[in-house]
Amino acid sequence: MSKKECKESSSERDSTNDHEKIRMKIDETKEISSKSSNRNEVSLKTIETPKQLLSNGYQYIELIDEGTYGKIFSARKLKTGSMVAIKQIDRMNSRIKSWLENKCLDQEMKIMLSINHNNLIGALDVFKFRTIAFIVMPLVDGGNVKSLLLQRMKPFEEMQARRMFYDVVQGLDYLHRNHIVHRDIKLENILINENRLMLADFGFAKFLRNEMNNFEQNLPNDSAFCYSPCGTVEYTSPEVNWIRISYLREESKSINQRYDAKSADIYSLGVCLYEILHLFKAFIRPEEIFVLDIATKLNLIYPRQMQMKLTKNPQVILSTECSNLLWRLLRPDPTKRPRSDEILSDVWLTPILSIEQRKLEKLKAINTLIQEYLLLENQEYTEKMRADKFQSYSLNRSAENDKQIIKKQEKNNLE
Repeated sequence: MSKKECKESSSERDSTNDHEKIRMKIDETKEISSKSSNRNEVSLKTIETPKQLLSNGYQYIELIDEGTYGKIFSARKLKTGSMVAIKQIDRMNSRIKSWLENKCLDQEMKIMLSINHNNLIGALDVFKFRTIAFIVMPLVDGGNVKSLLLQRMKPFEEMQARRMFYDVVQGLDYLHRNHIVHRDIKLENILINENRLMLADFGFAKFLRNEMNNFEQNLPNDSAFCYSPCGTVEYTSPEVNWIRISYLREESKSINQRYDAKSADIYSLGVCLYEILHLFKAFIRPEEIFVLDIATKLNLIYPRQMQMKLTKNPQVILSTECSNLLWRLLRPDPTKRPRSDEILSDVWLTPILSIEQRKLEKLKAINTLIQEYLLLENQEYTEKMRADKFQSYSLNRSAENDKQIIKKQEKNNLE
């Protein structure tokens, strides 16, 4: 083949890839538009509130979203009139039988009740019955980052992405420090609440209890590992997708494969950052991971995923600091990825950290002033109390002396 033919062939492939990207983007937009239309149709109908929920003081307003693992409704707390979001899970749904048998619902409820952070969606209350369960959450009406990205049809500027990324890392760092892994980080699970982002949906989250025990007993940490592959394939790490294929071949039990769930969370975080910066997913054809002919190419899948080239948007120019962080987050080797606390101290986030540090210092200064004022008030109050007590004591002593003098005079008069 001549050089000219090679160039033409390469050009055709590039053109095909571009058309494929556009087609996938249109399909994604149509899908979201269809979901939105379905939600609007449902919201026009009267939403019936289950009696189990009504008896606990909540009433549905409208359906917000619906997925495999449950439905999300906006609702009103009857006692206060405040608005909340409620996730309803049908425990008789055969499609989520294995999820329920693995006690994922119990884990989700416990985790959501335990977390308390500005960048995480926790639970306000939970109700569990034989056939149905409910998780009451704060109502976040800003949508999710995926929908916003598709509405914009253009990537976020690096400065905007940095602020967004910082919020999500803050939430993830809180989880990891408390021995919790999310295992389903994706743009659809990052919600927009006024001026901050919040990580949501803990359906696959897990307490690393062995890790906690090892920490308390000062044992080697060998328990950030999980065995069940979770998450959405486009956002999950190579090692998780490798185990997913083994599950398809029913080899996982014999191989006894496992993965570092914290490191897998970090990889998913990197895919999210890449997508908001480029508009496209990090890997344009993630389905290749398990659509390959498994029988003949199984041994090539892991290396092939490791060698997949990132989708590039020619219109996006990133700083060296940002590119370096992305490269570290998306490393195929899970042992080479940074921890959440290391990400927070990364040079790319320095501008955010400087702002946050100034805010913190300002709050500390205000807090110091308040404490000094309260201390001064307390000292003045104490001194006043002492003065009042001394004055009262002096008056009492004076009155007692007067009584003694009067008694003495009366005694002298009688004599």
